[in-house]
Amino acid sequence: MKFNLYVSSKIIKIILISIIFIFVGCAKNVSPTDGAIFEFTDSSKNYIRILLEDPGKIETARRIIRGEVKKHVTGIIIKKTASYNPKWGYHLDPNTISFAGFSMEICDATIQFTEDHLDEVGGSFLPSNQWCPWTSKVIREIK
Repeated sequence: MKFNLYVSSKIIKIILISIIFIFVGCAKNVSPTDGAIFEFTDSSKNYIRILLEDPGKIETARRIIRGEVKKHVTGIIIKKTASYNPKWGYHLDPNTISFAGFSMEICDATIQFTEDHLDEVGGSFLPSNQWCPWTSKVIREIK
């Protein structure tokens, strides 16, 4: 009886640990390995990186690099440094990044100006954290 109880508790522990690993393994962890990292510049000659996860957007960025299409980057700013973009105190939310031919002036700002006024982002400067630097151009794929 003692042996069966010991074996049963071991089996239960193994099952519970297996379930935990399954849930942890299925959790979405946004990291640079989940997509492609691109770098873009603007009229200030600074560089910033973006993470793209959508295959269509990745292909659009590659077409911009090849000169096949002329569009600028747009997206929602997250006021936090990203692992793939350590130089800046902000990054673009990968789920909101798109490419546009035209954007409203209210969301236009250079990379450096945005960093310098990061505490104002979301107020009268870049309302709703929407950023669309008109002079931005994707220049290379990092990963």
